[in-house]
Amino acid sequence: PTFADCGSSVFTSVACQSPLRSTAAVTMMKHVLALLQVHTATAVTWRVCPQGCDFRLPSMAVNEAANGDEIVIEAAVYQNFFTIQPNRPDGSVTQDIYIRGEVGAVLEAPEDGSLARGQAIIWNEGINTWIENLEIRGADCPEASCGGIRHTGFNLTLQNVWVRDNDYGIRATRSAIYP
Repeated sequence: PTFADCGSSVFTSVACQSPLRSTAAVTMMKHVLALLQVHTATAVTWRVCPQGCDFRLPSMAVNEAANGDEIVIEAAVYQNFFTIQPNRPDGSVTQDIYIRGEVGAVLEAPEDGSLARGQAIIWNEGINTWIENLEIRGADCPEASCGGIRHTGFNLTLQNVWVRDNDYGIRATRSAIYP
């Protein structure tokens, strides 16, 4: 086959030498690669630390994060809470957020008792959220219904996350299982 038969140089060596020569298969592969290129080209790593980083609080980084961004939380105790929302006020959709704590990173409920939606330190409505290496503690309220993480989004992955000293640890709803 010639270059024109395959549609673009990206797929010439792959699609023209494989059984995936149909127009639909090539078109699908182009879309997948285009999405991967956009994700790779625009992903940002935001750093959180008490001073000298992109943000002083995790909530500030979460509010700024876009598709595929990573938030690195440096070792410190942050009295902070936040909601990971896929739908932004500007109409954009945010997904694939990766939050990684360094050794000693702690999210703690603020002393005034304020929490995300009055119920959690992290409220996740996100799509494909990954949280790693954090301690989440201290959510306590009179109704005993406050927790470390409230998950109402899709595909939450936790790795090396210690949720302790809250009314409950992690609370998930139906959408956490099926979209």
